[in-house]
Amino acid sequence: MKQNSAYKNDALDALRGRWASALLCTIVLMLVLYIVMSPSVVGNMVLLGQFALDFSNPLYMTGAGFVLTVFILCPLLVGYQNSFRKLYVHGDTACTSNLFSEALNGYLRNVGAMFLVYLFTFLWTMLFIIPGIVKTFSYAMTPYILKDYPELSANQAINLSCRMMEGRRFDLFYLHLSFIGWWFLSILTLGVGFFWLVPYVQTAQAAFYDDVRQDYLRRSGLQEQEPVMEYLSQERYDELVAELNYMIEVEYPRIRDDLAEARSQGDLSENCGYRAARRAQAKAISRIRFLQKLLQYSRVIDTSALPKDCISLLSKVEFTHLGNGKRMTYTIVTHHEMNLEEGKISCNSPIGAALMGKKAGDIVDVKAPAGAFQIKIESVTTPE
Repeated sequence: MKQNSAYKNDALDALRGRWASALLCTIVLMLVLYIVMSPSVVGNMVLLGQFALDFSNPLYMTGAGFVLTVFILCPLLVGYQNSFRKLYVHGDTACTSNLFSEALNGYLRNVGAMFLVYLFTFLWTMLFIIPGIVKTFSYAMTPYILKDYPELSANQAINLSCRMMEGRRFDLFYLHLSFIGWWFLSILTLGVGFFWLVPYVQTAQAAFYDDVRQDYLRRSGLQEQEPVMEYLSQERYDELVAELNYMIEVEYPRIRDDLAEARSQGDLSENCGYRAARRAQAKAISRIRFLQKLLQYSRVIDTSALPKDCISLLSKVEFTHLGNGKRMTYTIVTHHEMNLEEGKISCNSPIGAALMGKKAGDIVDVKAPAGAFQIKIESVTTPE
């Protein structure tokens, strides 16, 4: 488990040079909320650092206001949180575009899940304030889970968030509490500081989620293990080679120059620029070593040698979830190529592993973090 300082430092590293995108995304969200709701309600949300429905507020309990809030606010909050996770994980600076694309991708599911989160939290709060606070942190990972596990229903995503957060609720509370000084400073700036603080908090929470998820997978015995030999598509192999060359020839020399400049400023004990450059250097070295090792043990998949009568790597599979009747289409790839937006799932993921070697028409049992379920394979397309 990482310390709060590690999550916050990782967040600052991810935001460095990308603050303009983060600010624009936050401003756009605020504008949408101001249009949908009253300025006083949005102001209270920002002050509390929690964009959420408040069922005790009469605004939400009136017809048009309730409908607009639920069907606009709920999916946008999913989009907002995941836009900062993409920035943290992938360095994706299209935060504003991701805000809306992530909100609209699985729109009704996003609406349903977040509505249930706020409804359940409200009901627990009616019993007593403490259970309401506990449940707030239990449900906090739901927006991320909705994107990482598209096969789960809204309620299953909420339940998985609760399981992930067992023993970690206070850790998230403590992480948010560590920003209290910045909240007071933002208030002193008449609220302007919140446009920087909210992205900072959201990116740190994205780092927290990645840590919690990996910890949960280890505890559940579902941790994805890297095989000795990696098999990649030609496209992905070329992308990794290009990234490695960029890191070695452009990024690392730039960081080295930044480090030299920071070191030349004198006293290193209170030199924030030097510490930031050292963190960036460590991350760059780690990434370079990872890419070198990955490419060393990688082979490009020979599509002509892939089996045509069953599911294998690069197979495009259409299947139906027998629990909810939802039909989905995914391409099976290694976890280095996984990209849910592009419809690519890892062969080591619960669904991917269960599909490998199966044929069209088969009914497959899948063991997922949220529980076992069955899917029926409708069609399989193999690359030529």
